[in-house]
Amino acid sequence: MAKRVFIGFTGSLGSGCTTAAKQLSQKGYKYISISSDILAPFAAEKNMPFSTGEEKQNFGNVARKLFRDEYKKRFLNAVDDGTDKIVIESFRNPIEIDFF
Repeated sequence: MAKRVFIGFTGSLGSGCTTAAKQLSQKGYKYISISSDILAPFAAEKNMPFSTGEEKQNFGNVARKLFRDEYKKRFLNAVDDGTDKIVIESFRNPIEIDFF
């Protein structure tokens, strides 16, 4: 079995996390955006869509607190597809890192 490589970025807005993650995706890494690929679909399913950064933060807090197991499962499903190289953008809470 090949070794799996996970690279995760965290940083303030405008710090270059998205740019760095997208550059790695051009080098063969599967790109996962926590906001777009995990939080947004989850919020829509819970009928709690967000459109502002503050709403996104609030939903993330709710998801981690009230839907912890379901939120964790979404993370695991995002990376459990057999892909050997994954880049994740942007961790915003230590709990998200703990999932790994």
